Amino acid sequence: MEPIKLALEDLRSQECPNFKSTAIKYGVDRTRLGRRFKGQTISKQEYWEIRSHLNNEQTKALIIKINRLSAFGTPPTPAMVRVFAFNLSGKLPGENWAAR
Repeated sequence: MEPIKLALEDLRSQECPNFKSTAIKYGVDRTRLGRRFKGQTISKQEYWEIRSHLNNEQTKALIIKINRLSAFGTPPTPAMVRVFAFNLSGKLPGENWAAR
């Protein structure tokens, strides 16, 4: 487990959280630890999960659909991929989403 996650668990178990000693104990930045504990920031992984249009399972389903069409000799257009993503997530991606 990552040191920051261990430090956060340790802080949650403390009656009166001590950021400085916990940061030193786990070798993490005190400011980052404090902000993460207070909910002011999140990890990069959590950020990208929130920001991404499809979750991992939806992405895999989209790839399977694209691969099936390509195997039949009909690779999907970007507009088709957008519609597939909309059908999976219920949110219509931006116009250039498929190209990215």
